Amino acid sequence: MSKARPNGSWMPNGETSIRIRVGQRTRQLRLTHNPEGGPGEWELSKPQLEAAQREYAKPRAERVTSKALTDAINRLEAEVKSGRFAASGTTTVQQLVEGYFEHRLSKGKVRVTTAARYRQIMRLHVYPPVGGLKIAKLTRPLYQKLIDDLDDSGLAAATVRQAHAVLRASLRFGVHNGLLSVNPSDGVVVAQSSRKALEIPEPDEIRKLLAAVEGTDFHPVLLLLATSGLRRSELCGLRWSRVDFERKTVRVIEGLHDVGTADVTNVRAIEPVGEGLALMRTKSGRERLVSVPETTLESLRQRRREQSERRLLLGPAWHDAADGGFVFDRGDGRPLHPNVVSRRFRRLTARLGVACRLHDLRHAYASTLISAGLNPLVISKQLGHATTAFTLDVYGHLFPGDGDRAADAIERALAPR
Repeated sequence: MSKARPNGSWMPNGETSIRIRVGQRTRQLRLTHNPEGGPGEWELSKPQLEAAQREYAKPRAERVTSKALTDAINRLEAEVKSGRFAASGTTTVQQLVEGYFEHRLSKGKVRVTTAARYRQIMRLHVYPPVGGLKIAKLTRPLYQKLIDDLDDSGLAAATVRQAHAVLRASLRFGVHNGLLSVNPSDGVVVAQSSRKALEIPEPDEIRKLLAAVEGTDFHPVLLLLATSGLRRSELCGLRWSRVDFERKTVRVIEGLHDVGTADVTNVRAIEPVGEGLALMRTKSGRERLVSVPETTLESLRQRRREQSERRLLLGPAWHDAADGGFVFDRGDGRPLHPNVVSRRFRRLTARLGVACRLHDLRHAYASTLISAGLNPLVISKQLGHATTAFTLDVYGHLFPGDGDRAADAIERALAPR
């Protein structure tokens, strides 16, 4: 065993020692993580040890007796269990969270787009109050106050829950890597709230939007979104080989995402397409076939003819792409950027005075299928949800109530013969 060094320094075998004045004698205690340790050994972690050093680094007149030493360590252990204990260290909350994101990205455990959204939440709402705080100082009461303040600030309940989820996971990552003794988020109460009501545009509003872009290159974009329920990324990543004009279907395999400077090998990308864009698997990770009406298919046929003409005109300047190229391009074969679609749609709705987000077209599509009486399983597959349960969770309130029919059915089944 390595020779113990005073003042709480760590030895190669993970043990340490500390000199503590007990009565008239100086006692050297060997502190270890080993629960099977013999007499004089205390099962203390490094942060607990450092706190003990601060506790006993006092003038001679204040040095403790043997009983006081035991009582002090018992208090220390109680503080750790209650979450009031603050360890030492220099890592800040922001450094820990960013380290956690980098770890998850490097392992391909989170999408770049998801990480970017969560990072934005942390930058706007968590880093300002506690980002510069050392994780050693983030105790449970302080964590609870942070969550309560976010909840009282008027943020959407979903945003507060996401901030809590990211910070809690980051702290768990810190505990796992020995930066913390306990996770101060354990036991913290987060207010529950109901799902925000969906804002579904009326058919007349969608017709108004489509009429306003009739004859422009944006019309087939909006028409396909409104009649297929595709996500923005799926529309921008759609290639001609996925469109089956005979069967009147679109095969959705991937979506186009802005991954910035991230290493695409670590973000579950199918293939990079340049300029910070990459094709990635759909949200559910599964491909699907979406039935498309004839009106939309005719619009796509017209677009393909126009695209072929542009390709001939540009010649070598045209950017070729695999699988027949992208259905929606910038005019030179390069895929239409998802952000461009959103910006054009916002300008359009603002000009027409229509309160509608781009994603609301997807909600309107789902609402139309529900009104038509389609089976929830069919609707779930058309939308590309991971489970039918998720579809019912989001859109369940739109399905017609069958309470009376259920009562009649059970009454008939149990009626006397």
